[in-house]
Order: sequence, then structure tokens, then C-alpha cells
Amino acid sequence: MSDEIPSDARERLLGWAKRARANPGFEVGEREYRLAVAQSVREILDPERPESLADRLGSLGDLMTRRRVPQIVLARHMGALWDWVTEDEQDLARALEVFSEGEIGPEERVERFARDLAGRETGREDLDSLALVLGALFTFATAPGESPLLRLSALQWLARLYGESPPAGSIGEQYAAHVRFVGRMHEAFVGAGIQARDLIDTEALLLVLWEDRQFWLTDEDGRRPRAKSPEQYLAACAIYRDEAPYLAEWIEFHRIVGFERFYLYDNRSADEHLEVLAPYIDEGVVVVHDWNVPYVPGQTDAYEHAVRTYAAEARWIACFDIDEFLFSPTYRPVAEVLRGYEHWPGVVVNAPRFGPSGRRARPDGLVIESYLTHLRIDSDRTVKSIVDPAAVKGARGSHLFNYHRRSAVDENGYPVHHHATKAPSFERLRINHYFWKSEEELLWKANHRTAEQEWKENPARAHILSPSDRRQMGSSFEELSALEVERGVRDETILHYVEPVRAALARRAASRT
Repeated sequence: MSDEIPSDARERLLGWAKRARANPGFEVGEREYRLAVAQSVREILDPERPESLADRLGSLGDLMTRRRVPQIVLARHMGALWDWVTEDEQDLARALEVFSEGEIGPEERVERFARDLAGRETGREDLDSLALVLGALFTFATAPGESPLLRLSALQWLARLYGESPPAGSIGEQYAAHVRFVGRMHEAFVGAGIQARDLIDTEALLLVLWEDRQFWLTDEDGRRPRAKSPEQYLAACAIYRDEAPYLAEWIEFHRIVGFERFYLYDNRSADEHLEVLAPYIDEGVVVVHDWNVPYVPGQTDAYEHAVRTYAAEARWIACFDIDEFLFSPTYRPVAEVLRGYEHWPGVVVNAPRFGPSGRRARPDGLVIESYLTHLRIDSDRTVKSIVDPAAVKGARGSHLFNYHRRSAVDENGYPVHHHATKAPSFERLRINHYFWKSEEELLWKANHRTAEQEWKENPARAHILSPSDRRQMGSSFEELSALEVERGVRDETILHYVEPVRAALARRAASRT
């Protein structure tokens, strides 16, 4: 990305900061997250805690690296702490005592911690930045609203935009200079009418501004011009293997909610999938590619092939799986909802997961009526993508895409740079993800290869899931059932479509007799 700074950059920055602060996910995704980090760090600094320092540091590491971009503290910085506690836990505990001393100021705490760190990290090129970031982390925990976290790359870039030189002097002096810059930005935000209550809000906004800089520095989105309007407004792309029992319901459902074309990639199926798809193929609704790739998964390449091959045919292509159902909880057609996102290169949709709803055997009814227990777990933040092919450079995996410029946005129009949002939101668009289904289907999946992942066949253990299977699959049926009791909520949002889907399937069956 170009570092060229436009003349009105500061006005643009404040405008984007105001927009970012209005994000309905700001409290959970930014402020509450930082407060949780502060609490975890305070537990590390508390010598009276019963857990070992290593265990407390491990809990912080889990919290810091939990599918979050940008990270407020980089993994290499956390790694240095982990090396320290592993090699000499008592030495680290002694070095951290300075952050509990009330008689000295933040700059001196960071300075003294930096000296201890330098004593064991001799010759490390990034020693200054390591000391600044970690010193700021522990100081932040003692006074979250007054002492900010320091993500140096973001602060240095933003300071350059304001014509400021990098801080010089001792580590303590550099720390103080960075804190003063955050304080000046806090005053600028408040002066512009932005609700920045303290330095937690300000530091969070600064990191968002840096992360989203392609959105506010320029109006150019890098989209390739189209020679003519696409034939289809909304198409779906999916890879599958041996999912014949589910294909018709999935297609009919998505036709009802506004999808016009389906680009399907068969990854070596051995069931009757072509018989199910034949009438849709004859009508031109479905296009099937024999995706006989010699490796699993072939999902990313299939998505890239669809976006590249059908860029001129479809205005939007949604890439998701056969066990996922994309719709709008407003019950408006998805295509209609997407009209409001045409100025963005892509839209990501949160995908809440549904558990087996206590079902041991595969039910006779539709998938969308049989599994109504929404598991309120971290996977609510996971996303899948609806992309404008003219804006795409390539797939980043099964969840996200790289774009010529900028990134996709969530349903509220806020940029998303990773395969999970900081907070879930599915008021306008959602994907119900029926990954587990019944115990019978869960066991089948555990003992068969699928197009998305590859499982080792083990007929001798078909009645249970091994520990390895559980790690791969996520949970056993018993564990999922217990989780449904603990974290499950009945979610009937999709039932609106049961009768239309059932009627569509009945019409399809009647036409074949």
C-alpha cells in the first residue's frame, strides 16, 4: 500500500474515527476486550494468585491471540515473555514487581523493566520496541484509562501523518513521548465531537484507523471496470463430496432467498449427486465442475477458479459450504440487501453454529427445521464471504479474499481484515452453519473424507470419536449435548423458509414423475 498522505488526511482521519466509534461492536470488540486483557495482566502482576506465573501468562496469551487482527501486542512480544517465564520464572516475577510500586511514575517503571529485559535479551535488534510494548502492557493494566497500550507501527505511522518525528532518548523518554501523542489524539477526538471517554477508547480508535487506512486515505477502491452488466446479480460457489442427500434442499433454499446461479465443484463424489443435480444442470441453474484435485481440501482453488471464470457473469459470488444456509433475518431477498453494499469490494457474513439438538439419528425432515439449537460460542464471530469478482485478487482460504484494494466489510459496513469479526452481528445477513447435525451424521463425517477436510477412515471405531477425531471435529456428541444445555439457545429464525422450501422440493419431485 502506498504511504502517500493526502493534504486532507487529518480531516479524513477524524471522519473515519467518528465512524469507527459509532460501530455497534465497538464496546465488545474494542473496549471490553482491552479491559479483559487488563484484568488478565493484573492477575499476572498479583503475587498472591494461586496459579503459577506460567499458567497466568498462558491464559493471557490465549486471550491476546484469539483470532484477532490487528493484535494489540504482537506474538513475538508475547513469545519473549513466554521464553522468560519458561527459563526463569522467578526472575520474571522479580522484574514485574516494579509495576506494583506506587511511589514511582510510569516512565520509570518502564525504564526499570527495560533494564531487566536487556539483561537477558542482549543483542536483540528489536529490544527497544520489545521493552516499550511489554512495559506499556503492564503499565496499562495498572491504570487502563490513563496509560495506553502501544502498538508502535500504528503510532509511528499516525505520528508521521501529523508531521512528528519518532521519539528519541531513553526507553522511559520514548514511552512518555508515545503516551503524549496518544493524549494529543484524545484531545483531537474529543474536540471533533468523538466519544473518546479515556485512553482506552483513543488507543482502540488509533489502531482501527491504522488498520483501516486504505478506506479513508483515498477514495480509490481498485476495482476493475466491467465491460457490461453481469447476467446474474447473485451466485453461489461451493465445493462438495458425497453430499447428495443435502444438495436439493440447499439449492432450493438459496433460490428462494435470491440466488440465481450455483457454481458447484465436485471433489470426487461417489454417491448419486449427479442424479440430484441433473434437472438443475439442464435448466442452467447449476454448473458443475469435476474438481478432481489430488489433494484435500481443494476449496481455495475452487473459489479462485469461480471468481476468475465467472467474473463477467455475476455481480456477487458468495463462497460457502453445503452445510451453510445464507439468508437475511429481515426476510428480504439477499440480493436486495446487497444493493446497499455495492460500494464495497466484498461483504462478510457471520456464521453461527448449530448443534445436534439432541438428535441421535438423522431426521427425516429438512436440515433447516431439524436443528434449532444455536450454540453461543466463539464461532459466532467466524465469517464467510460474498465478493465482487471485479475487486478480488485471490482467496485467502475458505473464509476471506484478498482484494485489489481495501477489504470486505461486515453487515454494518465496517472493515473486516480477518476470518472472524471482533464481535458477531447477524441482523441483516447471517449464515446458519449446521456443521455437526445428528450423532449419526457426525460419526459419518468423522469417518469419511469430505471436500473441506480429510478424515481418516476407521471402521473399527465407528461407534465413537477418538481424541484425534474430537480435536478435528470440535466435539463428540456427548460434549455437544452438554454444550447445548450450557450455551445453547433455541433459534427459529430460519423456520420462515421451511414451507417454501418444502413446497419447492415437492414441485421438483412432481415434475420428475
